[in-house]
Amino acid sequence: MSPLPSPTYAIGLVDCNSCYVSAETIFRPWLRDVPAVVLSSNDGNAIARNTAAKALGIPMGAPWHEIAPLHRRGQIVVFSSNFALYQDISDRVMALLGRLAPAISVYSIDEAWVALGGLGDDLETWGHETRATLLQQIGMPVGIGISVNKTLAKLANWGAKKWAKQTGNVVDLRDPVRREKLLKLAPVHEVWGIGSRLTRRLEADLGISTAWQLATANLRLLRRHYGVTVERTARELGGERCFPFDEDPVPKQQIIASQSFGRRVHDQD
Repeated sequence: MSPLPSPTYAIGLVDCNSCYVSAETIFRPWLRDVPAVVLSSNDGNAIARNTAAKALGIPMGAPWHEIAPLHRRGQIVVFSSNFALYQDISDRVMALLGRLAPAISVYSIDEAWVALGGLGDDLETWGHETRATLLQQIGMPVGIGISVNKTLAKLANWGAKKWAKQTGNVVDLRDPVRREKLLKLAPVHEVWGIGSRLTRRLEADLGISTAWQLATANLRLLRRHYGVTVERTARELGGERCFPFDEDPVPKQQIIASQSFGRRVHDQD
């Protein structure tokens, strides 16, 4: 566990927006704002949705027979999955990102941590420029969260996407005042590593429903009842650095395994 990060320390999380759908629309830009989903390898279920499709109320994992009426009425575009394409686009994104940041650590097909030390203090501008470069050269839209540790960078990324119109999909959460404001707005289930089961326990046991309440909770109590990872997560929400740049104690947040999908898939937010 590290002490409070130095003022020059910064880490970012770059996350592709609706990765699978965005990969499909790179070659069909006129569909970029149209509701769209990607189906599983046997076309049985929705494994990815863009923002417009989510607005129609299509849930992750929705079976084809529920989506088909919308498709027949021309309300939604549907793609069969093409995992070779998605991996190719991901490889291109990560390679370009590696030229735009001092160091990167790939977290999943659609996410990477970036070390931002030595880039100066105006990292929000770096974020907007990086986002523009990825969009221009590859066609992949991304959200970028920046802070002093992984947990806060992940939460900053959530805020960047949640309020995309105001943020331009980039949030720098290094400022303590801005950090407190976002933590008070963020539901605890949006914190990296706090899944649905743990969310229910925290709310039932301690009345914790926001990231701020977790950040200010009794650390001994958290460690005793929920383990060292939750305690370290709370410490990171408070500004400490507990999870090294090149290690990920928390797996990709949502992995769904089902015979209907034909393979393990991620919900690409």
